[in-house]
Amino acid sequence: MLRKFTSVAVACLLWSGLSEQVRAQDMDRRPTEEIFRSDVRDVLSREDKSLAIETRRQGNYRVDVGNGVRRATYAISARIASAQTPVEAARSYLAEVRNEYGLAESGNLELVSVRSTGRSHHVLFQQYIAGLPVYRRFLKVNLDADLQPTMSVNGVAPGLGSRDVPQATVSSSLAMDV
Repeated sequence: MLRKFTSVAVACLLWSGLSEQVRAQDMDRRPTEEIFRSDVRDVLSREDKSLAIETRRQGNYRVDVGNGVRRATYAISARIASAQTPVEAARSYLAEVRNEYGLAESGNLELVSVRSTGRSHHVLFQQYIAGLPVYRRFLKVNLDADLQPTMSVNGVAPGLGSRDVPQATVSSSLAMDV
């Protein structure tokens, strides 16, 4: 009787282990968004208000209500001097609109990527202060096939400069203690 009970118990344990393996394999076959939906729902529901900028439309551009900085320009009619590359053309355009975009005192813009198709070029820059990237602060310039600007979107934080980066200082007596 004990042997029969032991055999049944072992069979049940093996069966439950197999069914767990089968369920785990089924989990791997489900679409990724279904597997992670509950895991990332909390993260996705949080709002990042760091870029919640209120703008108003003025002609073919949008202006930041808080500081008057131009945030986007659509259907750009300005022509720039001929450039050899999309990056040169984008930098030339940005030099012309530097003040309107709040770039005069905003640190450096470093090239992130250039994406070109047969008809357009998309040049993406990120804002840097003291050699460090500024979180989620980008500026994008779209160019046509002739390297003329057609649209730009400005997410740069105006007014940031190297003066805003704290400098670490240590007194000589404290340095000797270390």
